Amino acid sequence: MLQVRREAREQVPLPSLQKLKVAALGRVEPASCVIEVAVSNSGRLEQLLVSKEETVEAEQALAYMDAYRVRKAERDYAASLLFKARAELAARTALGSAQLEEAITHI
Repeated sequence: MLQVRREAREQVPLPSLQKLKVAALGRVEPASCVIEVAVSNSGRLEQLLVSKEETVEAEQALAYMDAYRVRKAERDYAASLLFKARAELAARTALGSAQLEEAITHI
C-alpha cells in the first residue's frame, strides 16, 4: 500500500511550498518541509496515533491530549444547546407567523 502511494506521489508534480502555521509543541517532518506543531491548551499527550516515518493524510488526527474527552463533551453539550435554541427559534417563528395570519384574517 505504501509503495502504491509513493509511486502515485512520484507521478504527480508537487505544488510549490508554502508556509503553514500549526499550533502544537513538537515536530512533524514531512517529505517536503518541516512543520512545527503545538496544542492550544496545556496538557499531556494521552495517545499517539502515528509512528515515526508513518505517512499521514491531511486532517488526520496524530494524537489525543488528556483533556480530549472533556473538550469533546463540552463541544457536544454546546452543540445540543445550539440544536435546542434553533428548534425553539423555529417554533417561535412558526407561532408568530400563525398569529400574524390569524390577525390578518380578522381585519
